[in-house]
Amino acid sequence: MIETLRAEYPHSVHSRTDRNSNLRFNCVMYALDAHNDPALINLSLRCPDEVHPSTAFAQFLIDTGSLVECSVANRAPLVTYLKDNKIEHIGRLIAGARVVSKWGVGHLYEHDLMEVPSSYGDTLRYFRLHGDTPIAELFRKFAEANGVEF
Repeated sequence: MIETLRAEYPHSVHSRTDRNSNLRFNCVMYALDAHNDPALINLSLRCPDEVHPSTAFAQFLIDTGSLVECSVANRAPLVTYLKDNKIEHIGRLIAGARVVSKWGVGHLYEHDLMEVPSSYGDTLRYFRLHGDTPIAELFRKFAEANGVEF
């Protein structure tokens, strides 16, 4: 569908998904480079469906200081997309205004900053991880804060 749109609406969105890609992850897992982390995956499988590495987890990381806001000039590796002041999407900045992000249950895409579905919002904030605590441990804290007992 992305390629069909290109004929009518020129864009620079390109799929980064290959035939052997495992797409069982979301934008947050990809942006935090946790989509292949066995510890995080194991923890998330032990949680109820509503507690997973979601945009609520990303907000938890911001609220607890594990994700700190910075500017693109300071080489921010992550960009969040907000709608009505709520994080809807997150991606990895790769070069200039280019981003790689996972769209819903679909593919992994490379795109310009504002070449995302409008449902993700149009307010951008930039972040980097602070500290060296493993993502799985941060997720454990998020899950526990949401009533999960391990």
